[in-house]
Amino acid sequence: NPGLVYQALSSYGEKGPLRDRPGSELVIQAMTGYLRLLGSLDQPPVRVGSDIVATCTGSVAFIGVLAALYHREKTGAGQRVATSALGAMMSLRTNQWAALTDPDEWIGDSYCTNETDSPHSGYQTKDRPVYISPSPHLSDKDFFGMLDDLGMREEFCQNPEFFENWWFTFGLGYLGGQAKPLWEKYTTKFRSEELIAILEKYSNVWSVEFAELGALMVHPQLVANDLVHRIDGKGFVRAPWRVPWEMPELYEAGSMSG
Repeated sequence: NPGLVYQALSSYGEKGPLRDRPGSELVIQAMTGYLRLLGSLDQPPVRVGSDIVATCTGSVAFIGVLAALYHREKTGAGQRVATSALGAMMSLRTNQWAALTDPDEWIGDSYCTNETDSPHSGYQTKDRPVYISPSPHLSDKDFFGMLDDLGMREEFCQNPEFFENWWFTFGLGYLGGQAKPLWEKYTTKFRSEELIAILEKYSNVWSVEFAELGALMVHPQLVANDLVHRIDGKGFVRAPWRVPWEMPELYEAGSMSG
């Protein structure tokens, strides 16, 4: 069938010394360096919790099939699309590896330190942690205005390094770890919704609460976008896209005969 579009999946690719070797989620995570990205330097490696290899390989394969379908639409000819888990995960690391290869300077962008930083757990408030990070367009006027609102400007400015390199003192900035105790001295004075209300005054400060799974499933943003479908009180995450036609009904496995 000359119009057939065929997707071929493999662990390591169809050429080379590992082409016939079986692979797995953790094997590919280890080979491509993902086990180095979590945990702490003085502790054993930690796997990425979700099946990132399977998910990303499927996404890359899907894009390849879409490209082949577009090619068939234009030419009438099908294609064989070969996707490897190794290749998919290598492609995701290119930004980090480029930053780590002969950088102009080591300190600076988060790509230079995410190989060695401990996991980011946000900034603690009275009730739950909140993630805070600057947009590249955050101005010093807004930043120090935010510090005024939090009541921490005077103490922050007593540290010359923080004052001079203020953009890098929170989020994934290279001074974020050093400055975190100072930030949390003040963020713990607020409840999470109070802190976010302050931060939202500044459009170039990004913030969101760390949500537990139960709270996330009923979060107003998920509800507004119909991302969770409920069957007999159980929640099922829907496809993340919106289309002009009606989405199919979801059924729990084994609930229908035939």
